[in-house]
Amino acid sequence: MFVFDNGRINVMAENRCANTSMYRYFNIPIYSQMMKHHRHELRSIWKQNPSEKIVVLRHPYQRISSAIAYHERQAKQFYYDFTSMSPEEQQKNPLFWGYKHLPDMSYEQFRQADIQSHCLPYLHHLIGFNFRYINFDRISEYLPIKAGPITDTVNKEFSDDFLEFFRVDDLKFEERLYQEYLQRFKEISPDEWKYMKRNET
Repeated sequence: MFVFDNGRINVMAENRCANTSMYRYFNIPIYSQMMKHHRHELRSIWKQNPSEKIVVLRHPYQRISSAIAYHERQAKQFYYDFTSMSPEEQQKNPLFWGYKHLPDMSYEQFRQADIQSHCLPYLHHLIGFNFRYINFDRISEYLPIKAGPITDTVNKEFSDDFLEFFRVDDLKFEERLYQEYLQRFKEISPDEWKYMKRNET
């Protein structure tokens, strides 16, 4: 997750919403905020920051599909590499700070935690706040990223596979909020976004 106020814009990008690219774009050590703060703390910081609020909006079903794909293509191997390390090596591994109990977790426990952590519903946390948004469907117009086999998931269809991780009512509510936010709030243009980044205080 990424939260940053540059004095002009106050940006929030959740996991699987280009948060890694945001770290690079603002030249902040990758995941450094997540090493210091829990997700609810970062959301609280974003809510309290004074500059105009900007959120990366991504369709919740697309985001879950992306999280599942990310796990299969990358995190799964991380788990097996990690569990083959010595305890000393494990504690030095970047994966350890995110999963303190990883040495005691089965693969299925890790899979559940990893996928959930990458796509926890977040739109309901924005209720009551005004913001403009970046539509993830156009993220490459805002950030210098290359769409790859992990991030280019375009499927926005509901799948029963999602129910392994979340309750159907929570997912349906998140999808309704997504559609509502697209209609109720305004999208910041790529040109204005880049201007406000260049002129940060």
